[in-house]
Amino acid sequence: MANTSSAKKAARQTLRRTEVNRTRVGRIRTAIKKVEDAIASGDKKAAADALKAAQPVIARGAKTGTLHKNTASRKVSRLSARIKKLGAKLSDTRNRRLLFPSRAFRARDGLRARIRSPRASP
Repeated sequence: MANTSSAKKAARQTLRRTEVNRTRVGRIRTAIKKVEDAIASGDKKAAADALKAAQPVIARGAKTGTLHKNTASRKVSRLSARIKKLGAKLSDTRNRRLLFPSRAFRARDGLRARIRSPRASP
């Protein structure tokens, strides 16, 4: 427990900031999920509109320090790339990877092959 008055104040401030940051992170995650749901539905216009609404939320998170600025930029970039590829053929391996990113699956010879995680035990 904090002993000095400054430590007590710092503890109070930390609690307030934690609440605000949790709210911000939740808002960012919700915005990203809306974009991903629109991409999964296959509707390019809805996905673009969802991304347009999500970009300021993500940028605000980067501005306030909730997200690192490079992380925010990377998220927006990858989402926009997936939206751009929505109309493309799924037979292209690169397009499939962009539309359906997953660490467990990678496209190989036109088939989805399971790849072991480096951390998984044999």
